[in-house]
Order: sequence, then C-alpha cells, then structure tokens
Amino acid sequence: MAPGNEHEPFPTGRYLVQGRRRADLSQRDLARLSRVPQSRIAALESGRGTASVERVDELLGAMGLRLAVVDAQGRVVEPAHPDLVRDNAGRRFPAHLDVDPPDLVPTHVLHFPRYDRLPARGWYHHRPKR
Repeated sequence: MAPGNEHEPFPTGRYLVQGRRRADLSQRDLARLSRVPQSRIAALESGRGTASVERVDELLGAMGLRLAVVDAQGRVVEPAHPDLVRDNAGRRFPAHLDVDPPDLVPTHVLHFPRYDRLPARGWYHHRPKR
C-alpha cells in the first residue's frame, strides 16, 4: 500500500465470488466463459493470486459486470478519449493543461497570426488552482 493511501487493497477475489453468485456460475462455468483456467480463478478468489486490471475486467465482463472508476462523490469518471486534442506534431497535450479545440482561437492569437506554421489543432492554457 502506498504511503498516504489508507484504504485496503482492492478485494479482487471477493468481487469475483460475488459476481459468480449473482450470475449463478461455478468456477468451472466462469473458466469456460472467460477462457481463464479454473485453478487461476480459484487462486484469485482465495487471495493467493493477483491479476491485471485487464484480466479482472475480462472476468467480470464474462459475468455481466464491469469495472468503474468513481470520484469521491460516487460519480463515474470516464477514461480519456483516445483522440484527445493533439499538437501539430501529433503529441497529446500534457494532462495538467486545459485544452480547447482548434475553433476556439485565443484572443492573443487573432492579433498575431502565424503564416509560417500549420493551423493549430488545439489551444492550451494553464488551469487555475482547483
């Protein structure tokens, strides 16, 4: 557990047991649906094994469940879209910047257009302290 992280580790095995109960599946049934060996599922449920987030998501998906990330108020946080606004070199803007689409041109650029560059694919500004 990382320093300052006061909650217990994610209880993967308990979620798998609960998911199987809800879906009325045995470990063998889940193994058949997910193509994960039954012995691996048993190890995860007993706490003897670990699994990647992708594997846990796959197992839960086989039971009709999904993983979700929520904020402190319980609102679902969606993942970043793969086509986030990128700069003219095709790089994603850093996560600590707020990015606007190219049609929202900042006022300071309207006065000084750059004809020696490609049109901007996005504009960024430093976000205020939150």
